[in-house]
Amino acid sequence: VQITQAPSKVQTTQAPSKVQTTQVPVRLVTSTVSTGTKAPEPSINFHFDYASSDFVVVLPTICPTGTWNSVGTMVGSGSSTLRNVAVDTLTGNVYAAHGVVSNGQLLKVAVPYTVIASSLTFPWGVAVDHYSNIYVAYGTRVNKYPGGILVAGGTGTIASPQIAYGIYVDCFGAIYVADHGYHRIQLWANSSVGVTIIGNDTPGSGPNQVDGPIDVKVDRQGNIYVLDRSHSHLRHPFKQRGDDQ
Repeated sequence: VQITQAPSKVQTTQAPSKVQTTQVPVRLVTSTVSTGTKAPEPSINFHFDYASSDFVVVLPTICPTGTWNSVGTMVGSGSSTLRNVAVDTLTGNVYAAHGVVSNGQLLKVAVPYTVIASSLTFPWGVAVDHYSNIYVAYGTRVNKYPGGILVAGGTGTIASPQIAYGIYVDCFGAIYVADHGYHRIQLWANSSVGVTIIGNDTPGSGPNQVDGPIDVKVDRQGNIYVLDRSHSHLRHPFKQRGDDQ
């Protein structure tokens, strides 16, 4: 008896990838146009990119012919020494630092202001992360609220900022601190270790030096922007290590 077995053949058909675009309304603080009508509420378009396994966001555009009301609306009152301001894009809340030396405060902007924290020594920088946590820089440290948790500095050594001014918190929770006293930018990925990424404790205008920095910001490409008060200009963007040269 002869048995003949046909070769097995399996066909695999790959369905074409399909990218779906979804429009999700995002509630933001709205303004008014000159005609007195409410400005259209912006929206964000996003889709899932199978190649990068990530969501791609298409930023909304503002009508180039729109005419906006030039009359501002007071959103806070009751303080004479405000140093910095930050906006929570999730809730629309606004926070500010009341920067007096002896009894500084972290405030929620309102009429009148709401005090979130007090007895802060010369608070300056304020930031809000993607989870609505609030950060305030004062003296040699940065605290996180609610709770007043120490998240940067406060060691009492040169490892901490001498005078913490502007701060920035990225999407991973890492904190960038403009150390006005030691002429540097520090990165605090956790509350116990700060790494100097720009500057060398000596003021200067060299390629890796700053002189009395008062603020720091980081864009999506990892460029670090430093506002250098002593030279009265915004320094060129520094690239973080590991990024394209």
